Amino acid sequence: MLEFEPKIDEIEYDLELLKQATYQTKHSLILRKILEVVLHVGNFLNAGTARGRADGFRLESLSKLNDVKTADGKSSLLEFVVSYVRSEENFVDALTAFINTLNGGLKVNLQQTKIDLISITSEFSMITNALQELQKVDDNDVIHPKIEDFISEAKQQLEDVNTLFQAVESKYEKIVHFFGEDPKLT
Repeated sequence: MLEFEPKIDEIEYDLELLKQATYQTKHSLILRKILEVVLHVGNFLNAGTARGRADGFRLESLSKLNDVKTADGKSSLLEFVVSYVRSEENFVDALTAFINTLNGGLKVNLQQTKIDLISITSEFSMITNALQELQKVDDNDVIHPKIEDFISEAKQQLEDVNTLFQAVESKYEKIVHFFGEDPKLT
């Protein structure tokens, strides 16, 4: 249990990274602009077909932007989108800030964090039960109050991190749904 505090701190740090990444993904003007351009270009290229005039697209199609080449094969649709959006004011700064925030969140595995949190909660429960069974030796016992303080503080920390986890998990699921994806598959 000596690792309790570092484990809780690590979980909390990961959750904060994911919380920031979901917020940025939902509110990023630069991401919105990029997706808007991709949609318009896709609709233009698919005009007159069943795929034209789409209201949206699957995020997995973004990985194919580099595969669509110009007639001369010298550039891709991805390069066109980037050059078009780059003309926007403050593009590089906004994109850099967005990517930096997103990179932090991409390193977090929400399912593994959930497993870690369940594990530390279980360990804490077992240790708490064992410590509470210790009897006070006498009125001069200085260890028992310290144990009670530890249990109280650790319990509050664990409750706070569990609350944060539930909030982040909910935000994550909402952002995945917002983009039309299934959170169970991501």
